[in-house]
Amino acid sequence: MSESRNTTETLTRLSGDREKVWLPEIVYEALPYLYLLAGFGALFTSLYITEWYWIVPHCLLITAVGIHAGVSILLKRLRARAGQNATAAQT
Repeated sequence: MSESRNTTETLTRLSGDREKVWLPEIVYEALPYLYLLAGFGALFTSLYITEWYWIVPHCLLITAVGIHAGVSILLKRLRARAGQNATAAQT
């Protein structure tokens, strides 16, 4: 226990973070899908806006950020899990 705590404290000091944020597992697993939902929601919103033209660039920015973040996180998690499965299969 103390060894992992020391490692965490060292990593915290190196990264400059003063406090870690821990999310419940269900929120953590749903996060990339929520980003994708927000991105596609903003995209469809920008398609149906008829009068407020000034908000369309904002919706498109949210679209790009949401879809990019969702896909990036999903791919990163898939690669990490594939690596863990390959490591577990070798042992």
